[in-house]
Amino acid sequence: MKKAISYVLSFVLVLMLLSLCLLAIVKSTILDEKYMISKLEEANYYERMNGEIIEQFKNYTIQSGLSDEVLENLFTEDKLKQDINNVIDSIYTGKELEISTSEIRENLKENILTEVEKEGKTVDFEDEAMEEYLKAIESAYESQVSYSTSTINSIGSTFEKVISLAQTAQIIVIVVTIVIAVLIIILNIKQIFGLNYLAISSMASGLFILIAKFLLGQSTDLKNIMLINQATSHVIQLVIEDLLAKVTIAGVVLLIIGLIFSIIYNLQNKKYFEKN
Repeated sequence: MKKAISYVLSFVLVLMLLSLCLLAIVKSTILDEKYMISKLEEANYYERMNGEIIEQFKNYTIQSGLSDEVLENLFTEDKLKQDINNVIDSIYTGKELEISTSEIRENLKENILTEVEKEGKTVDFEDEAMEEYLKAIESAYESQVSYSTSTINSIGSTFEKVISLAQTAQIIVIVVTIVIAVLIIILNIKQIFGLNYLAISSMASGLFILIAKFLLGQSTDLKNIMLINQATSHVIQLVIEDLLAKVTIAGVVLLIIGLIFSIIYNLQNKKYFEKN
């Protein structure tokens, strides 16, 4: 009867260990705002986005008949970085996101005025076509930085709840894992504290993680991942690579712990039989 219960508990322990590893990895990466900011910096996201925004601006400027010179110094790198970080903060904290483009509009108008004056011409900023161009530039900046302000605000309110649930789930899983391990030890206290069952659970969890990681790695082509734009896609690639690396470490650690438990159990078991 004890064996049957111990095997059932061992199976549940495998599920708890897998859940614990998954929650620990996700909580320290995807659900961690500082981690995501570090990945943006590692991927040179701010510099890449600066280039992509300017290219987007150029597409509208060509249609307007103006030269690319009017796009110079529309926004600073510090502003872009702050706006992007505000987007990330909004996602993780649920704060309402607002991206100001008034500075960009004013700088653009000033550059346009300078250009047309050099050509001895005049410009009417009340003109419908000019107003559409100014709005297109503002909209391009906002959409490149945040994709959609309303979408980010919607995600933020949901994501905050996900982070809270993950924290609660992690605590519950840790407690359940400890309880199950203690039950296995109590049930098999005369059989070297049930180290064989703990070893089986740990090794099974480690092997499952490593096999799952291998299969996932084989089926995922990171180089061809494309989402929103190249800068964002590069960040996603780095995050996935890091997740797979952490999954590998978790699997190896569990496997090693299981092997250690197994070795200790077999050594103690051997001593017991030698004495008897």
